[in-house]
Amino acid sequence: MSQKWYFLLREPISEGEKETWEARIREALRGWNAHGRPIAFEVHFPYNHYVAITARSPISGCAIDHLFRTLLPLLNPLPTEYLLILEDKKVTTKTFYEIIKQKSNGEWGSDWRVVEVVGDALLERRLEESSLAVHL
Repeated sequence: MSQKWYFLLREPISEGEKETWEARIREALRGWNAHGRPIAFEVHFPYNHYVAITARSPISGCAIDHLFRTLLPLLNPLPTEYLLILEDKKVTTKTFYEIIKQKSNGEWGSDWRVVEVVGDALLERRLEESSLAVHL
């Protein structure tokens, strides 16, 4: 049983910074536990723009609260209205409002993709297949 959380960052993490960031995160979460039992976890950097934390141990609500209280100040992630966008080979972040405006102005590339968290996964979707489709 595992649970996963994604934090979208303002700036990408370079390959050279990943080891340092993982060490910082592991240090910050040292002692992370659920009802006195240590939580085994993994750290990944999807698209070099997310920090993904996967708990490999059973986890409690208090432990989830601890995770957010610890990592939000450390990572300073983007607010929830931002999404990762794949524009050809370029990776950017945009707000819902920027995306919808680009689409309505005909500025949204037909091959561009929105990266969304769906359950425990990050999925690359066409805008029309994304959760934003209801706003188009």
